Amino acid sequence: MKNTAVIILVIVFGQTIQVSGQTISHASDACELKYDSALSRSYYVTADRMPDFKGGPKALIKAINKNLKWPGGRCDMEGTVFVTCIIEANGKLTNKRILKGLLDDKYCNADKEALKVIDHLTTWTPGQCEGKNVPVQYVVPVRFRF
Repeated sequence: MKNTAVIILVIVFGQTIQVSGQTISHASDACELKYDSALSRSYYVTADRMPDFKGGPKALIKAINKNLKWPGGRCDMEGTVFVTCIIEANGKLTNKRILKGLLDDKYCNADKEALKVIDHLTTWTPGQCEGKNVPVQYVVPVRFRF
């Protein structure tokens, strides 16, 4: 009986050591590479460190609002256009396109204006995987409101 109790303790203790020694995740697990056949290229959809607009989120919002030209009067549309792009390993923004747009009418073209605004967002810190700069897909929301 005593031997059985000792064996059970050894088994339980051994299992505890094995579990506590396991690594749950690695930093590189955050890096997910995708091949885009439409663009004939690869880029990351997640990274250890995602791209940042220089100055942070507040600077990004300020730059969007500064460059947004929205006609008044007949254009009473509100909402958010989501533009997807790739922040390259050198920090340049490429391959921009509308991910989710607004319904345009003859007076308002929010999607076109959102793409123009994105052209002005030129100061990015690139994303990184395992300490190396890499191209990362990024989504920029451009909000239209009165």
